[in-house]
Amino acid sequence: MNRNSWVHLPDHAVPPGAVLADRLEYLGMTQSDLAGRMGRSEAKISQIINGTKSITAETALQLERTTATSADTWLRLQAQYDATRARLEDRERLLREEKDTARAFPYAEMARRGWVPDTRMVVERIEHLLHYLGVTSLTLGMDQFAAASPMFRVARCKEPSECALAVWLRQGQIEARNTETETFSKRALERVLPALRAMTREDPTKCFGALRATLAECGVAVVVVPPLKGTHVQGATQWLARDKAMIELSGRYKWADVFWFDLFHEIGHLLIHDKSNRIFVSFSDGDGDDEREAEADQFAEEILIPPREHDRLLALRPYSAARVTQFAREIGVGPGVVVGRLQHDRELPPTHLHGLRVNCIWHEGHAPPSA
Repeated sequence: MNRNSWVHLPDHAVPPGAVLADRLEYLGMTQSDLAGRMGRSEAKISQIINGTKSITAETALQLERTTATSADTWLRLQAQYDATRARLEDRERLLREEKDTARAFPYAEMARRGWVPDTRMVVERIEHLLHYLGVTSLTLGMDQFAAASPMFRVARCKEPSECALAVWLRQGQIEARNTETETFSKRALERVLPALRAMTREDPTKCFGALRATLAECGVAVVVVPPLKGTHVQGATQWLARDKAMIELSGRYKWADVFWFDLFHEIGHLLIHDKSNRIFVSFSDGDGDDEREAEADQFAEEILIPPREHDRLLALRPYSAARVTQFAREIGVGPGVVVGRLQHDRELPPTHLHGLRVNCIWHEGHAPPSA
């Protein structure tokens, strides 16, 4: 967001009539004199000076001729006064109506990541949140989030903070909209699946630039936004427009194989499911009751380790580092992907062959490396 978007205001609005009073004093002119020159009643001039009557375009032209100050100046002073008064009144409303809702947002964490300016003033926090979310009311913003909630996969163990999740999704939108892409093409996305699958042999933090460029050519902006506290989120897919999709990943679990699975899971949504479902969000410990999420899981599993290869993998028992590494080389994926699948299916204990998995760290609040 633009950190200069917050307007620092005095505690009261100064009407243009105050400037007019100073101008009259400088010219040695009384309100009665001005009224006579303008053909107005002295009461009308008094109302302008006291700020109870606005300076219209007609009045501004008359003041230009009688005070030697341009009409544009008087109209600008009136507009500044009206805007300042409106902002001050609006901030009183924000404190009255939005204070409780604002407290539910993880503002301090957002500020630490540089998404919003750091401030302890409640009204400033509310204003920054409104700018960040692109809404006129925090309540309205959460209503929009709730309207989309049927598309979300609900966490089994912990319910996510809707405010934190809305912020996480919004940050993904901001970063994805700043990512240039071609027009979305399902066929192009299907064509690059082998190349994306081959990247699983690398640390995703090292090849993210190539990954991002490959997907951008298909009309997909991929971003990594580390999760905010209370989101319990792993990934999301959003349609930003009919011809542009976004994949947002959290890197919640610091393992490359989890990242790759999450990536193909979200790609599955883009290839399998209708655009009318504009947002899909995947959480940790999902309950698996959503058919669309199960379909995306199956898509990712079968892309990474096709069913025929999975049958061959099961025949390799007992598993060893050498056998798993050789199998991964033969099917063209990283060995960590194979270990991750075996651990997920409980073919291996959670700590067995852990050395074959790649640990990757996504820096909080910063864009991943471009190469």
